[in-house]
Amino acid sequence: MLSVGRRQMFVNEYDDVPFNAIIYLTGECNYGGRVTDDWDRRCLLTILADFYNPEVLQQARYRYSSSDLYYSPPFGSITAYIQFIKVRKSKTKEKLGYIVVRSKA
Repeated sequence: MLSVGRRQMFVNEYDDVPFNAIIYLTGECNYGGRVTDDWDRRCLLTILADFYNPEVLQQARYRYSSSDLYYSPPFGSITAYIQFIKVRKSKTKEKLGYIVVRSKA
């Protein structure tokens, strides 16, 4: 399994962020042995491409879904990121709770 530190070292060696390489390292090296079905592997790599792409760095609020709940945080300190996560967490509880309740019915 590749650690975050190893990926960071890999990224630091390039002038431009090698998104395809990061997707490969994460999808195939980290999860490749656990995801054995070809369709599941394709799904995983597609999901990773939503998170690892140039638009995440270029757009101020890159949206990870069609809702306004999931988007990239603005550039800031670690404290700002933690606060961003706490606010997102409190706003998504209702959505997630609804999904759980609906699935039990």
